[in-house]
Formats: sequence, structure tokens, C-alpha cells
Amino acid sequence: MHDSSPAGHDRQALIAHLQEGRIDDRRVKDITAWLRNEEQAIKLMPSVERLYNDLVLSYRIKDCPGVDTWRNELLISLSSLRKACYEIEMDFRILLARRGDFIGRDKETDSPRPTRGKIAGITTYRLARAQILHLGPGCLGCIQAAYNKEKPPCYIANINTELAIRCGLYFIDRMYLDIPSEIQNELVYTLSRRHTNQETLGIVFDSIKKLHSKRQP
Repeated sequence: MHDSSPAGHDRQALIAHLQEGRIDDRRVKDITAWLRNEEQAIKLMPSVERLYNDLVLSYRIKDCPGVDTWRNELLISLSSLRKACYEIEMDFRILLARRGDFIGRDKETDSPRPTRGKIAGITTYRLARAQILHLGPGCLGCIQAAYNKEKPPCYIANINTELAIRCGLYFIDRMYLDIPSEIQNELVYTLSRRHTNQETLGIVFDSIKKLHSKRQP
């Protein structure tokens, strides 16, 4: 398939220059590493977009009084999702550019290789900050009724944040139910009510990955 994006044109021009010997040999290593980084970056945006849509389609709510109709209350902003995915791709490029010598290197290509947790942190941060999913009046009324009765609202109230975390967990090969409920609640609360950043979330996801691995038989 022909890549008509600006990045695609840049790659094609550089490859042509390399083949024609029009680039100084001293720059070849740096340029080929950049090309490999580009190959990683351009795959990330469509991957996250597909993952998020799949999670929305597979989402389930237990004990919902509108069990047969609640999905009609859920509206997705594809433009917000696309913008968040674009920001994820940009953050990933910045990570590769600024932290290249400190984030590990691929054994086969010798190009920078960030940890899975760092990718998960970037993904979760940007998706959680975007208002991608919106609730219809039926869900909003149900949530308000729960607050009025001083009862916990349906967890769909946090669906934007929860799905952002689920997307991040995908990159460290973990499931949402792998995490203790108190950690789930803390992550949702921190992302929705407190300040955090991609770097901190990357450490959290790397820790979840390693700690969960140690508990396996």
C-alpha cells in the first residue's frame, strides 16, 4: 500500500537518498534508526484506535435496570478518539527522540525500545484525558438518582477512564480483573480527579507487570 502521509514521503525520500549514495555515511546509522522509529510510531495510532473500538463493543454492565437498552445510551466521538490516538503517536515519537539512549535498545535492530509500561502510560494518559464516550439522558438520570439516594453510582459513570486503563493494560499483557479492586479504584480516582503524567503512569504499569508476573506459579 502506498503511504501518502508526510512521514511516508520523508521515509521514501530518505530511502531513495540512501540507495543513491547521496547521504554521508556518518549519518546512515542515525537515519536508519530514525526510519525504524517511524515504523514503530505509525503502527501505534491505528492499533490503539482498533483496540479502543473493540473494547467499547465488548463492554458489559451487570445488574443494569436497562440491561437491554443501555448500549443505546452510549455515544462515541470518533473525532475525539482520533485526536487522542494522534497525541499518543506524538508522545511516543517524543519519547523515542528524547530518551533514546536511556530506554533500552532492541537486540536485533539496536534502535530505541521503550518498555511496555511506558507505552501503556502514554496510551492511558491521553485516552483518559479525552472525552470520547458520552452518556445519554437515561444513564445520566440513573447515575443522578443513585447520588440522590447516597448510593454508589453505576460504574459506567467512569467508563472513559476505565477503558483508558484497559487499553493501557493491553500493552503489558494484563487484564483489568488482574488488578486488585483497590488499585483499580485508585487508578480511576487519580486519573479522573488528580494530576498525573505519562512518565508516572509508565512506572505504575511497569510495576503492575512485574509484580503480577511474580505471583504467577
